[in-house]
Amino acid sequence: MFSDSLKKLRKAKNLTQIELAKKLNVANGTVGNWESGNRQPDYETLKKIAEFFNVTTDYLLGREQTFLKTNSLTENQKKGIRLAEQLSAEQMEKVIEYASFLKSKEEKENAYIAAFGGDINLPQNKETPKEAQDIIDKTFDVEE
Repeated sequence: MFSDSLKKLRKAKNLTQIELAKKLNVANGTVGNWESGNRQPDYETLKKIAEFFNVTTDYLLGREQTFLKTNSLTENQKKGIRLAEQLSAEQMEKVIEYASFLKSKEEKENAYIAAFGGDINLPQNKETPKEAQDIIDKTFDVEE
């Protein structure tokens, strides 16, 4: 159902109804009317909403369960989306935190390898591991 889909997408982006209304260039109360099921957007606005959230109009209308446009996603990405749709907001926040941690860790490891070459555990120049970590921390503005 459109009202449920819209509300879920809006909350996933941490937007208020008023914030979403501004982004879609509609009156402040319009999003509330859509979410309560009192009104439906016209076709052009429906397409605009789908583009804003990167979903299909069929998803917005409840005709398909896929959260995002999936034609360019890998199978693992599609699997992740299906799992994410089943999580509570708190669980999703934990997943996002962990994914951010993994991405940051990978970026630091890649910076270390780029700076010192070779095995991440064995510096190949005269820098000590502590000095190397200091350089990486400065590169990524890590505050202690």
